[in-house]
Amino acid sequence: MRVKLGTTISIVDDEEITCISKGVNIYMSQNSLAYEVRDDNEYK
Repeated sequence: MRVKLGTTISIVDDEEITCISKGVNIYMSQNSLAYEVRDDNEYK
């Protein structure tokens, strides 16, 4: 899952998490899902 930095991720339970820094790992315990947010340069 690629997400641009500074964007907002909408979760199913209507909770929103804002990505501020590089390489932020977001873990949602309610949905049992893990979102890994990285800089696009790491994929190149």
